[in-house]
Amino acid sequence: MKHSVIAIILISASLMGCVTAAPPVSEAVVVFGGDTFFGRKLKPLIAKGVDLFKDIRAAAKDADICILNLETPISTNNSEPYDKPYVFIADPIAITLLTNSFVNAVSLGNNHMLDYGKQALIDTHRYLDAAGIAYSGAGTNLMQASKPVIFEVNGIKIGYLSFGLNGPGEVLDATPITHGTAPIRLTNILPVMNELRPKVDFLIVSLHDGAEYMDFPMQRVLSNYHAIIDNGADLIIGHHPHVIQGIEKREGGVIFYSMGNLLFDQKNAITLKTMLGSVKITKKLVSGKTVIGAEYSVIPMMRNTELFLPEFAGKKDADAITAHLKKISASLGKWKPEFVLKSGKPYPEYSIVWANKGGSNSIALSGKSKQNE
Repeated sequence: MKHSVIAIILISASLMGCVTAAPPVSEAVVVFGGDTFFGRKLKPLIAKGVDLFKDIRAAAKDADICILNLETPISTNNSEPYDKPYVFIADPIAITLLTNSFVNAVSLGNNHMLDYGKQALIDTHRYLDAAGIAYSGAGTNLMQASKPVIFEVNGIKIGYLSFGLNGPGEVLDATPITHGTAPIRLTNILPVMNELRPKVDFLIVSLHDGAEYMDFPMQRVLSNYHAIIDNGADLIIGHHPHVIQGIEKREGGVIFYSMGNLLFDQKNAITLKTMLGSVKITKKLVSGKTVIGAEYSVIPMMRNTELFLPEFAGKKDADAITAHLKKISASLGKWKPEFVLKSGKPYPEYSIVWANKGGSNSIALSGKSKQNE
């Protein structure tokens, strides 16, 4: 993993040549991806030791934290699947793909984590705990399902929560006394966020919702995600539609509506374009106040149609993906993202530059500064 350092920059204080130190700046880099699936046609590939995470590992190695959505329970308890059209489960060997690829946390709040019931969920927790991988989003009761994760990197505290659509109806939502996923309802999400927000510098919320195979978020998603940002989240990582959707900046933070399929055994052409997102979080003390900033970028990827694995996009595909992102983001909010290729990277990474902010991709998270304590 990347080791962040505190940078101290000297600036000229006067024409007489006096020099004073600028406030020290701490940094933490979080890379994140979408639906990650270890079942069906991927099982024999994983059993053979095929390196399905080669490029994910390369990107995660350059970050401090890597977060993915785990779309399959991990268990050998596969005798009684839930009665629905598609049910997924992964063998325990799949956990090595995560541990070998610098993955720190996964979201469990999705519509497949309960496919094989309570015991498979408990097994998933057990395997993740043993591997040292944090998780949020599903549990044996609502409190456990909604439990946050808190990371601390270079003095920056980063909170992480996961909530997910499930079905049919709400029968697989966790309750105070039954297992399930953390419900993607504002009445559940906002109280949990409000309790966590004062404890962290930066708050990430992972949400599994939306219409599948659509370029644009549905109205329910727009309304809920706006409310979550407006009530204190800094970053929303969206998934479930199986295709990438647009990116929106609001006053309080940024929404990636859908990251697309990161690792999945679908060959449908519209599902092959995918990406990793990245945010560099900065923290510095200015006039006695802690100021948190965030700079965003995307890493375009294409899923290989033979082995289904995600690979760094070539220049032509990377430009096509960012052009598509620009198009489908244009109607989202009042800030229009542009994508600028970074130099010096062994893979394509594009900074997100918000057009009406004077060309700066640095976001000061207004209203979220804290007095020095």
